[in-house]
Amino acid sequence: MILCLWQGVGRSLGVLLLTIGVLQPWTDTAHDVLINETAEILAVKGAGDALVLSPGRREGFTRGVWPELWGQANETWQTTDALSCDSEGCLINAEGKTVSLAFTDAAVSEDCQRVDVIVAKVPSWQLCKSGVRIDRFDVWRHGAHALWIEGDDIRIERVSDFTGRRIWTQPTWR
Repeated sequence: MILCLWQGVGRSLGVLLLTIGVLQPWTDTAHDVLINETAEILAVKGAGDALVLSPGRREGFTRGVWPELWGQANETWQTTDALSCDSEGCLINAEGKTVSLAFTDAAVSEDCQRVDVIVAKVPSWQLCKSGVRIDRFDVWRHGAHALWIEGDDIRIERVSDFTGRRIWTQPTWR
């Protein structure tokens, strides 16, 4: 409606901005790992950049919203080619980098020196002091995290990077 009311250069600029907005979803690259704000749900990129959620039933709202936003893969956590798992955690090999999804303290200690990134459901700051790590306290402080592996670069985006640190977004002890 605004495009119909605008005249001259404003209308042309509006059409350009609308075109950019419509094309944006196809230019964005899919994340390699998603971690929700409680570290209860992990998701990895499956075939066709669709989302493969970690098994379980907790955090039902997130389990419903994420597939709507990024598409649900036909694969399950156990059958995806991107993961190799055991009872302690999983390893992802992407773009020549190795990411550890650690469920226990033992997995964090085991994978600390041999992976590029550790995503831990448990606090890991005392167990591993090297490399890139995202643990339960990081998601508690900064909200959900998304991780991209792009060649030699590892890019991490956190919810707090976009919402800022306001009094109503400060973490509280539960």
